[in-house]
Amino acid sequence: MFFSRKPGLQYVHRGDPVDYDVTKGNITCDYTWRELDLSSIVPANAKLADITVTGSTSNAGYVGILHDKYGAVNHNLLFYLATPVAVGLFSGNFIIDISSNGKILYKVATTCTLYTLTVRGWWI
Repeated sequence: MFFSRKPGLQYVHRGDPVDYDVTKGNITCDYTWRELDLSSIVPANAKLADITVTGSTSNAGYVGILHDKYGAVNHNLLFYLATPVAVGLFSGNFIIDISSNGKILYKVATTCTLYTLTVRGWWI
């Protein structure tokens, strides 16, 4: 039996980034939907992005929410990171659709004390 790659999307591993792509210091933490431009990291032909997010808040609840390019509005269709306890550090890996201009939407809680996002790779 021989292995044969099936046609379809191919994963591109980014390698080992030196630092986080996004931190609390370079985003707005006001729990409002905002664009996050990843076009300097993810190529224009990427269909999906593989993202790791880490965050913490001063109280229990949402740290942040990622929104795909299709405009989902129900929380069961979004990617969110929540803390069940105050000041807990939580992280998650998300696979999210990315627009052709390399943008996704995000909103981060006003009580956020730490937030990092790193693109691990993408599918083309």
